[in-house]
Amino acid sequence: MSIADHGYHMYTTIKKTTVEKDIGVVIDDKMTFSDHLAEKINKANKIRSQVDVESRVYQANDKGDADSHNKGPPDVAEVDSKELSKEWLGIDTPCKIRSRESLSAIKRATTVHCKTVIANISCQIQAGSFYPVRLQSYCPSNGKVRGKHVGCFVDSRENRILRGHAGQLKRNTPTLCSDICYQRGYIYSGVQYGKECFCGNEEIPLQMKVADSLCNMPCTGDSHLKCGDYLHINIYQTGLAKYVPQALKGPSSAGRNIPVRIVFILTVNGRAMRQLSRLVKALYHKDHYFFIHVDSRQDYLFREVLKLEEQFDNIHVSRYRLSTIWGGASLLKILLHCMQQVLQIKSWNWDFVINLSESDYPIKKNEELVSFLTNNKERNFLKSHGHDTNRFLQKQGLDRTFLECETHMWRIGERRLPLAKISWWEALRRFIPTPCCLLSHSSILFSATHASASLSRTTTFMLRTGRGTTPGLESYWENRYHHEDKPSSNNDAALTLYHAGARLSTQSLSHLITTEKNDCAIYATSVLQAYSYHVSDTFKGVVIQFVGTISGQGTFHLETWIFPHVKYRLPFEKPNHRLTDLEVGTDFDVKEQVFRNFGGAMGPNSDVTVATRWSGGVTGDERVVSHNFELRKPLLPGSWMMRVLIDNVVIASHSFLILPLQFVQGRQISVKEARMLHKGPSEPYTNADLSHSSLLLSLGQPGNSSAQEVSALHSHLHGPKLSNWIDNLVTRFYTIQDSCYIPSQHVPECVHVLLDSCTKNIWSSQSPDPKSHLGEIDPKTGKIVDSYRIGNSEFR
Repeated sequence: MSIADHGYHMYTTIKKTTVEKDIGVVIDDKMTFSDHLAEKINKANKIRSQVDVESRVYQANDKGDADSHNKGPPDVAEVDSKELSKEWLGIDTPCKIRSRESLSAIKRATTVHCKTVIANISCQIQAGSFYPVRLQSYCPSNGKVRGKHVGCFVDSRENRILRGHAGQLKRNTPTLCSDICYQRGYIYSGVQYGKECFCGNEEIPLQMKVADSLCNMPCTGDSHLKCGDYLHINIYQTGLAKYVPQALKGPSSAGRNIPVRIVFILTVNGRAMRQLSRLVKALYHKDHYFFIHVDSRQDYLFREVLKLEEQFDNIHVSRYRLSTIWGGASLLKILLHCMQQVLQIKSWNWDFVINLSESDYPIKKNEELVSFLTNNKERNFLKSHGHDTNRFLQKQGLDRTFLECETHMWRIGERRLPLAKISWWEALRRFIPTPCCLLSHSSILFSATHASASLSRTTTFMLRTGRGTTPGLESYWENRYHHEDKPSSNNDAALTLYHAGARLSTQSLSHLITTEKNDCAIYATSVLQAYSYHVSDTFKGVVIQFVGTISGQGTFHLETWIFPHVKYRLPFEKPNHRLTDLEVGTDFDVKEQVFRNFGGAMGPNSDVTVATRWSGGVTGDERVVSHNFELRKPLLPGSWMMRVLIDNVVIASHSFLILPLQFVQGRQISVKEARMLHKGPSEPYTNADLSHSSLLLSLGQPGNSSAQEVSALHSHLHGPKLSNWIDNLVTRFYTIQDSCYIPSQHVPECVHVLLDSCTKNIWSSQSPDPKSHLGEIDPKTGKIVDSYRIGNSEFR
């Protein structure tokens, strides 16, 4: 890692052939744990033959049970994990763990307890004793028997008897094929030509049945068994009955049904209070109930939700809170607990319970949902994942083993799922007389995450608003910091940025006031809140709310809007390359492919992630590749540079800021801590020899400062001098867009003259936001009053 123009450079080398086919990033970096482990495995594997990939995908266990999407542990040479534990793992493992993912999870876990749990479960999985083969099925069979032979039939390439799913299995057997079809929800399975497996729900044409002796080809998985022949198929029952859609009831002609009452169980996380308010507003009726569980790590959201409980008597907030992880057992545990609590509230007279998250939003009016459930009171509704089970399982990661520990989901390898049917989102009746299997119904919800533009169009349709008549319809503010939050080292860099923005704002204001010859010098004292500001799903900057003061005139509240400069330079050497964007940040969401650290504040202890976006070429599909740089900490504060090279040619660059910290755990940094954090690492950032890159990137030119000189100059700064250094760096990377005052009797006259009220600035968190405002209840409609609706008499 070298320094040029007081900046620090990271570079990425991308092979041209890789870009053409499967984009990957090759980093000149220190050897990571995964590299070390991979080297051991590769050496061990030299004496073994390569295992056929497809045979691993479809191989059966000792009982002959498997299916195509549940891949067992890779058949790799054993790595002596006991030897690794001495250097890497921190614990002794009960067996020689073969899974690289398990070993990596053990290495990265921070507590001995979590490391031990991961190791124990990994060894149980390897021994085949952890997962059951099957779960008990309560789905109706209607006389269908698992594995019952239907007969041998003549098949046709042009008109297959079973048309639902097909595949070739290296270790095919009738049982294996039947398991695959069962997991996918088919009622028939068929084996053909030794290795072929077919699934289907079609009626079997009995006229095509022939003698069993014509299906006499040995199975590839067991030569003692028969798997059809050329265009001859052995068909078996899977044990599932054919699903017959039940007709849903419409409005009763016999008389008006009493509308059902619904309990909405909201299991919420994050800081998206406005989105939660928007959801409650869309669903609210005085006859419905809301039971809300807030993740135990989200104190800001919990404080805000408690205000809803005070405002509405049909909203209850759970005091029992857990850290809920998506896909983890904790989410199921808290859902069951919420249902138990709802049943104990004697004053709530309800018919259905529906579980939602803060990211959901209705796409139909509340009246339609109530009418639908009222007409079908005797039913339960479960959300199906669709017909492509294989795609669903892989997309959701259900073909992998995840372990919830340390409020984190650790991926510890691949797995075979027990044979069963699964579902999650549901609308359940209060009394369930018999176990339910699966029913489908028209969708009433969609995910509102990163979809404010679609959400606005939906709101416009549902509420019949005019897009130009509702203020803030496509604007969104999400809280990122609140002064009542518990101190956390994760917020130190962001808090430093917010204070710098507040100082720069008042400095700018004071300069303008001085120019106007007014004695009105404004100073920022403390930051109250900070929001990320978005318009139509596009990040527009950070809104900082802070306390201002003028000597002898008390304090008042201001807001300022800052926006990061775009430091990315488009590809300039070879415009034909498909690189379209380059971002650097922290908290990269791999699933959503966005950085969660809006505003981009990074400090000496931040884990830097680089995301590159590539056009799809002929296919047109965009590809996002992220890479986490493993660098020795602390990172030296200042301007850093990321450069992308293809064939040793720089094609793009991106400047980003590593902030010196003003705060540690939410308090002012000490002199000792400043010297420790701001001097950079005691050793080179990586173990790799990067001397060849200095010449390539022209880092050794005259005038370039060394890291030692920069750290010696700034690491001792503290107090006002440290603040000045921070402000100078922030000025290079952020722009003060605008400022405003929050109306109160304490705002000085000179501020009134210079600034507008925040309620009149569309970017301000104080700007009208009726879509998220929860006001009074209309006694006629039972809904929350919305003064911006058009045609209130018809649609309220």
